[in-house]
Amino acid sequence: MAEASGKQVRCSGGHSAFVPDPLPPAEKTKRGTPRKRTERQSAPEGRLQVTKESLQNTIEELKTSKEETQSLNEERQTVNSELQGKIEELSQADDDMANLLNATDVATIFLDNDLRIKRFTAQATGVIRLMQSDVGRPISEIVARLDYPTLVQDAGQVLKTLSFKEIEVKAEDGTWYLMRILPYRTAENMIDGLVITFVDVHRLKKVEEELAYANAALQRDIAERIQVEASLRRLVTVVMDSNDAVTVQDLEGRITGWNRAAERMYGWSEFEALAMNIRDLVPDDLKDDELKLVHALADGERIASFETRRVTKEGQILDVWLTATQLVDEVGKVTAVATTERDITERRAAAEALERLNHELDQKNKELESLLYVASHDLWSPLVNIKGFSGELNKACKTLPSLVADAQLPEDLKEQLTIILDQQVPRALESIVAGVTKMDTLLAGLLRLSRLGQASLQLEQLDMNTMLADIVKAAEFQVRESGATLQIDTLPLCLGDATQINQVFSNLLDNALKYLDPARSGLIRVRGHQEGGRAVYCVEDNGIGIAPEDQDRVFEVFHRLNPEGSATGEGLGLATVRRALDRQGGKIWLESQPGKGSRFFVSLSAQV
Repeated sequence: MAEASGKQVRCSGGHSAFVPDPLPPAEKTKRGTPRKRTERQSAPEGRLQVTKESLQNTIEELKTSKEETQSLNEERQTVNSELQGKIEELSQADDDMANLLNATDVATIFLDNDLRIKRFTAQATGVIRLMQSDVGRPISEIVARLDYPTLVQDAGQVLKTLSFKEIEVKAEDGTWYLMRILPYRTAENMIDGLVITFVDVHRLKKVEEELAYANAALQRDIAERIQVEASLRRLVTVVMDSNDAVTVQDLEGRITGWNRAAERMYGWSEFEALAMNIRDLVPDDLKDDELKLVHALADGERIASFETRRVTKEGQILDVWLTATQLVDEVGKVTAVATTERDITERRAAAEALERLNHELDQKNKELESLLYVASHDLWSPLVNIKGFSGELNKACKTLPSLVADAQLPEDLKEQLTIILDQQVPRALESIVAGVTKMDTLLAGLLRLSRLGQASLQLEQLDMNTMLADIVKAAEFQVRESGATLQIDTLPLCLGDATQINQVFSNLLDNALKYLDPARSGLIRVRGHQEGGRAVYCVEDNGIGIAPEDQDRVFEVFHRLNPEGSATGEGLGLATVRRALDRQGGKIWLESQPGKGSRFFVSLSAQV
């Protein structure tokens, strides 16, 4: 089929239409000659008809195009309206988000996948030094005001693992923040960077610290309370099981506490006692004193322990040693009184008996001292006579040998008299003189011992270093003869009678020199120290020592350690030492091992 010829015509509305050309000459020939006239007559009409139809089609198409264009315009307007609404909604949501972030006062930074800053809130500038021009810069180039050097590394780790990180960080100004690093997820659940938020938790941190401190204090209080409660339970047990009567009474004297010892001591059960007043236990002549005691304690006055009397259920009067203590409330107000009462009836009776015995002993000692003095003094006179007449007898006996030699006597008699006068009489006189000398020494010692108890004491502060130097100087010859080494340490001061303390240490030094071990070089040391208000001295030697069974007896009168030995003395030295120390409140004791030496300790008051 041959294609129709024509042309395209542009219509209004942007559409085009096809308009065919008139029939060509060839087309006219094909229609046949017989009808030439008719064809000639109808050809313009046909072309006109075709053109009309074409125009009609074009007009219809134009109408259709117009309708389509109107529909497209309406759709475009609808889309534009919807788009404008979406833009307004997005703008509103953006404003809401900005206001929300500002209202929450949370510093927020948005980063892209390269850890570059996309945007940030105003609060973020207080945490990290940011300006608007920093948008697009890597977070690593921004100086943070945080003590947190691993911010960039942690951000990269969150972006890698998609697991959020939360940590408390501290700013330069001391403010604490709770920092969270989270992946930024789009609506399509795609990761488009990170969100970093900083919540100011400084107050919360302070509160936590305060709570931690308060909790620690509470734990301590609880522990202390537990200890206190345990102590109270133990104290209650101790009080209830105490051998002393423990009572509690209010300020009116009504008994509110009564332990088992009180039941045993006074006879009333706890049930009975709780219905009584403390004045029911007080003798009539002491009731006023008891009332004064309670008033004094209620006023806060401290009352020292004292001796008083109580009445038992059977009416027996007991001597008691009473200690009273105020019980106070939380503001320190006295609300009750607790007393500890010890039955000292037997002790008081024993003390009175002891006092009587001490008085009797003192009298006996005085009598003994007087007897010693009288006996010594009375024995001294005949002893002097014996000593004198022994001397005269010795002189007379010395003249007898010459008289016997000149006398006209038988030779056998002269020989007997010569033996008597040259041997027996001198030995007898020598024994008499030795006995008299020993008796003289013993009587002198007894006189010193008796006078020691009668001499008045002059207690004063003593410089023991000076005193020992004088004693050593006086014994210089004896020390040199013994070949011993004498060592005197620095000694503390003490309180005592100078004369008698000098005698004490002179006797101890003399004993140490007498009983040195000849098998080794002698060493004597005197040292001292202060202990609990006392001056304690030690005289130590490396002598022969003292056997355990003799260590208590060495302080007895006339006891000698080795009577058969070479050491001289009457056995009164250590007895004199103990007697002198007893009178001054001092003490003496010893430690010794045979063959190793002895240590004599002297304790005296160090307080003036």
